[in-house]
Amino acid sequence: QGWSTNPLPYSRAIAVGDYIFLAGLVSQTPQTGAAASGDVKAQTKQILDNAKVLTETAGFQMSDLVWSRVWLTDPRDFQLMNEVYRTYFGEIPPTRATTRAGLTSTAYNVEIMLWGMKGQKQRLGNPAGATPLSQAIQVGNYVFVSGITGGGAQGRGDIKAQSNTILTNIQNLLKAGGMDFPNVVEAQVWVTDSRNFANMNEV
Repeated sequence: QGWSTNPLPYSRAIAVGDYIFLAGLVSQTPQTGAAASGDVKAQTKQILDNAKVLTETAGFQMSDLVWSRVWLTDPRDFQLMNEVYRTYFGEIPPTRATTRAGLTSTAYNVEIMLWGMKGQKQRLGNPAGATPLSQAIQVGNYVFVSGITGGGAQGRGDIKAQSNTILTNIQNLLKAGGMDFPNVVEAQVWVTDSRNFANMNEV
C-alpha cells in the first residue's frame, strides 16, 4: 500500500503458500519508482529495506529468506555491499551467489534477488555468524546451496581442478542435509572464459 505501480511486466514479489519469491530489486524509492541515488551501501540499504516491506507484507520475516543472488557492476564494491547486507538476516543469512554484471541502467550499482520458505532452518557447512552468507541451508526436504568457487590450495589450477573441487564441496554440503546429486533439480554455472565450457562439463 502506498507504493507506485510497477510499469514493467514483472511482479516485485509473489507469495505462494509457505514460499515467497522476490524479483531482482534495484535501488528505487517505492512510492515513486524513481531511482534512489547513492553509493553501493546506500543502494543496498534501499533494496533491502524494500525487500523487508515486501517480505513482511506477505506474512514472512527476513529470517525466512533462504536463497539470494547479488549482481554488482563493480567487484570492488563487494565488501561495502556486505557491510550493509549482513545486518538484515539474523544468524542464518540466505545462501548466495554474487557475480559482476552490467545492469539495465547506469543509475544502479547493485541488484538483489531473494527467495524464502517458512519452516525450521538448519545451516549446513560454515558455523553460524561466520560470514554474511550460508554455504547451505536445509528447510524440511529442501537444501539450498550457495555459489561455490574453487578457493583454497586445492582449488587452484585449471578449470577441471576447480570444477572438481567445487563439485566435491557441493556434494559434501548435500550429504550433510541427507541429499546427493540425484536430488538436485536446479543449477547455475558461471564460467569466466567460454573456452572452458567443455572442460567444465567433462567434470
